[in-house]
Amino acid sequence: NISSPMRRYITQNTGYFKQVATFCTMGGSGGNKVLNDIATLCGKRPVAQLTLTEEQIKNNGYFESVNNFVVSLAGYYR
Repeated sequence: NISSPMRRYITQNTGYFKQVATFCTMGGSGGNKVLNDIATLCGKRPVAQLTLTEEQIKNNGYFESVNNFVVSLAGYYR
């Protein structure tokens, strides 16, 4: 679930968001649900999304995912 501080930040600032890109780090699962909840709260379709598990980070298995996320952002803002 979205943390209370994050939920509060989004709801208080929704009017300021022109575009959003979302990412989530997690111990297990549920990241896609959180990202979808964030998108709903923002009222915007994210230009890019990324979920990373603790296991991916510990095993250095995140490089390709992060690279794809960055490439998506770079391609969007050109």
